[in-house]
Amino acid sequence: MACVLVVEDDPASAELVGYLIRGAGHRLSVCTRGSDMAGALRTDPPDLILVDQHLPDMDGVQALTLLRSNPATPDVPVVALTAAAQPEDRARLLAAGFDDYLAKPIEPTSFMRSLDPYLARSGRRPEGLTADGGGPGAPVRDAESAAVPAYLIGVWWESLEAILSRLGRLKAASTAASEGRISPPQRSEAEAEAHKLAGVLGTFGLGHGSHLARDLEGLLGGVSPLEGEAASHMRTLVEELEAEIRRGPRARAE
Repeated sequence: MACVLVVEDDPASAELVGYLIRGAGHRLSVCTRGSDMAGALRTDPPDLILVDQHLPDMDGVQALTLLRSNPATPDVPVVALTAAAQPEDRARLLAAGFDDYLAKPIEPTSFMRSLDPYLARSGRRPEGLTADGGGPGAPVRDAESAAVPAYLIGVWWESLEAILSRLGRLKAASTAASEGRISPPQRSEAEAEAHKLAGVLGTFGLGHGSHLARDLEGLLGGVSPLEGEAASHMRTLVEELEAEIRRGPRARAE
């Protein structure tokens, strides 16, 4: 049974990743800030580390630098989690020293298959598996795939408060923009919230909501002032995004 450290500050993403890792028979350790990694490494040395690229206190490359300089993890595989999925993003992350990267939104049915090569390096079989791969845990891929729709609905409700908090901060930024008083820090924070929501909503199958969040991220990350037509456009995007979130995901037919 390998140990996987997940460095992720978004509750919904952390819940889903944790479910998939534990469901595959591995141990899980989670921290929400890069500065918390050292303590997690001492508590339970990991065989694999997954690092989100937008942490509250540092970016993913800074987190990787800390991991590579720590005597406990110079050779432990580190995989980037990112909503930026363009070829140049992959090239940038690999050049920075990540072993690989996984794009958000996470696709539950293929997620563990992507991690298997790194977990195999540990030489530790998932809990419940026999040497030939038999035993009660053997069909984990099929069970995982079949359970995903029902589980995702459960995780959605568990994560909804955090999702609505992110939406609330976007609504506050939209109001400030409409009133001509949005500050650069608030605009930057709203851009980060939109980035997080894009990945989370895509994971839950809310493709249109994810697209709206990406449009918001692009608008907030631009250089044009958020006033007049731009502020009106932001308000429309936030209203449509709220409607998508209120509708929520739908369970697939069994």
